[in-house]
Amino acid sequence: MRRYKQPGFTLVELLIAITIIGILLAIGLPSFQRTIDKSRLVGAADNLLADMRYAQTESTKRNIAITITFTEGANWSYVFPTSSTTTKTTNGSDYRGTSMLVSTTGDLFTFDPKRGTLDQAPTTNATTLITITSALGSKLGLDVDPLSRMRLCTSTGVGGYPTCP
Repeated sequence: MRRYKQPGFTLVELLIAITIIGILLAIGLPSFQRTIDKSRLVGAADNLLADMRYAQTESTKRNIAITITFTEGANWSYVFPTSSTTTKTTNGSDYRGTSMLVSTTGDLFTFDPKRGTLDQAPTTNATTLITITSALGSKLGLDVDPLSRMRLCTSTGVGGYPTCP
């Protein structure tokens, strides 16, 4: 009688492979979560900056005051008119795990059509008016100076952004 060797893995080889995969996942998963968290935060902040600049441009182009209305918290959103009949709404649910804090009275921002400046812009030194926080605690803020120039900044050291004043 001849015995033929069956192709495949032994139980020991299979357990070793599963253990190695488990170790690699345990090492890589937190890094992957941080990457996703940062991606959501940066996406939300970049979208906010682009929409603020768009509203500023539309205000001067159409010669009307454009007001952006914010809703804070974990279910944040903001709304502004893009024409006489349509509005643009951005929801925090598009960026899961993020929250927004607006640090100005009334949570309203209106762009002046003649100068394109933000009516509630700070009068002295640059000030962070809106802060978006990720699920893991990283923060990006919308910094607006007295001339209504806008930029993103960080208070938690998110790479690639200057520190908020």
